[in-house]
Amino acid sequence: MQVFFGANAVGTAQVWTNEANSHKSFVSVFPVVYNVPRGPVTIKLDRLNAQTNTDQNDFYRVTVVELPRRRWG
Repeated sequence: MQVFFGANAVGTAQVWTNEANSHKSFVSVFPVVYNVPRGPVTIKLDRLNAQTNTDQNDFYRVTVVELPRRRWG
């Protein structure tokens, strides 16, 4: 699974399985994105290749943590 923030690819979560119709957990990825403007943003999860299939038994969760800008002085 490729993770997009806006139009930019910021991370990849991947796992390997070769059993037919198998549902495996992805490993967590923690991409950090800097200088994000205020307002809504688009986060998209997209498959890495044509062999990746999903169905109604697959669930995804994205967690966003906003850290305030650090001020010096």
